[in-house]
Amino acid sequence: MQPVSKRLRENTGTNLKGPRTSETPAPELVHLLNQRFEEQVSLISTKMNEAEEQLLSLLTGKLNSMAGEIQNLTQRVQFLESRLGETQNLTKKVEDLEAQLLLKLDAQAKANVACDLRIHGVPYVEGEKLKHIFNNLCLSLNHTPAPAIRDIYRMRPNKNLSHSIVDPIIIVKLERVRDKAALLRNIAPVYVNEQLTRENYQIFREALKMKKHRKLQSVFTHRGMVHVKVTQESEIWEVLKIEDLREMQAATESPAAGDENSSFRQ
Repeated sequence: MQPVSKRLRENTGTNLKGPRTSETPAPELVHLLNQRFEEQVSLISTKMNEAEEQLLSLLTGKLNSMAGEIQNLTQRVQFLESRLGETQNLTKKVEDLEAQLLLKLDAQAKANVACDLRIHGVPYVEGEKLKHIFNNLCLSLNHTPAPAIRDIYRMRPNKNLSHSIVDPIIIVKLERVRDKAALLRNIAPVYVNEQLTRENYQIFREALKMKKHRKLQSVFTHRGMVHVKVTQESEIWEVLKIEDLREMQAATESPAAGDENSSFRQ
């Protein structure tokens, strides 16, 4: 038996099927969708361009700021480098001036004592007249007339040696170096030697100790400077620093061991 709908179609000739629907959208809808899509794409592109421009502008500003700071730092570094060079030059000049001043002070100190004598062993007498004592000394040595004196005085006793029975030494400051040299040549029984600077006196004492232990052949002073001989055959050395005494002995035993920067000299 045929279905009712088929029989009705056959009997009436009418198509009773429902409205035909197409799976393909209408052209208007496609156009509308494309238009909306293009609008969104354009909007997104615009936003991206704006973001890129803002980011580029921000980066450009940062880079310009960094470039300005780098330029300022470069200028400051160059300024500091120039100042550093000037400071180093000034430091070198100050060091040179200090070295020259020390040399001048040392030379002045040596010049101040070049004409001085130290007289030991003269008993202290209350109310003594030192010039009279010195003139009598010169007379006893047949050194007449007595040399001209700039000053003469007795050293104060050392507080740490207040119990000592040794009389304080007498300092004699002569007018001329040749007078001192002539007087020293005539002195025999009296213990008199040149007045020395503090440093040279320490060198002299150390050299005498070395001579006592037979490490030096002879020790003497000349014009306020200490001179020594290590052996009878060795050269006479002028000692400028106390450390040079031992260096001198090593240099004499082995010339190659001498230090070019040492302060002793022939």
